[in-house]
Amino acid sequence: MFSGQIVKNLLKETGRPTADLSELLYGNRKRSVSNLLGENSNPTAHTLEQMAKFFGVPIDYFFVEDEEQKLTENTPVTVYMRTIIDTQKKLIQDQEERIKNLEKIVELREEEMTLYKNK
Repeated sequence: MFSGQIVKNLLKETGRPTADLSELLYGNRKRSVSNLLGENSNPTAHTLEQMAKFFGVPIDYFFVEDEEQKLTENTPVTVYMRTIIDTQKKLIQDQEERIKNLEKIVELREEEMTLYKNK
């Protein structure tokens, strides 16, 4: 079954505005793509091909089995789990940034030690 939630997630993950998708599909940035974002949407093969190219995913990426569909619904549990996942991603990014900063500090200290030994 086609999942409009997957399209919503891809838009969010890629940071691309719906206007870009609208222009690609309809040639008009102002036309709404909300019909594709609903769960009862049934896009044409051509639309699916265009969206797959737009997001760089295979066409079957937009389809889920009934059990998988439950995971994309906006139930309180899935919303909560997505919030936890987003928070964890942010924490990992922060840690990576801290590690890079510490590596720079170590490099600078090593340079200082080399200069000090050469005096």
